[in-house]
Amino acid sequence: AAKGLTEPRHLVGKRIGVNIGGTKYREFQALLKKVGIAEDEIQLMGMTESSPAPLLADKVDAMLGYTEDQPVTVELRGENVNRIALSDHGIDIYSTNLIVNEAYLRSDQAVVERFLKASMKGWSEAVRNPEKAVQAYTAERPESDRAFNEANFTQLIPILTSPDVEATGFGAQTAQRWANTQDILFDLGMIEAKVNIDQLFTNALR
Repeated sequence: AAKGLTEPRHLVGKRIGVNIGGTKYREFQALLKKVGIAEDEIQLMGMTESSPAPLLADKVDAMLGYTEDQPVTVELRGENVNRIALSDHGIDIYSTNLIVNEAYLRSDQAVVERFLKASMKGWSEAVRNPEKAVQAYTAERPESDRAFNEANFTQLIPILTSPDVEATGFGAQTAQRWANTQDILFDLGMIEAKVNIDQLFTNALR
């Protein structure tokens, strides 16, 4: 935070820690393209792990990561963090999803529906009672750090209670956001052709 990097334009000329082979790098490429920054205007510093150690050691000025992960680790070390959310700058795409094989869905749809309902119930209960959720997770993973788990979940709650959730319900997805996701993947050359959005997701099984 001390370096005052709060907007994408502030990254020009800076050392950015990135795993070149990772998904976040491709999302970062999409951000640069969206805001009109050429990749050679920044210094890409190759990283093979997701640890914020290079950032804490001032070997990079910024790094790619997840808002509930690396920044939390840095904050627990007593440092202030500026987060530049890709979604605030036009890269509003889906990330972690539940995906099912279509053949399995046809043969065992009831199992898929029960799994989804159980998953949605778990997340809904966690949002309603985050302290209990952290307690349950920490009990299941005693080797994990309780302070990190608490701060991690604090960052997750706004994501789990986003405007999309308020409008369409927990676990639902939208055609517009899938269209954004597909457009970005196509522009980056990660997919060769676009498909009908209706083929990509369903809210009918929740």
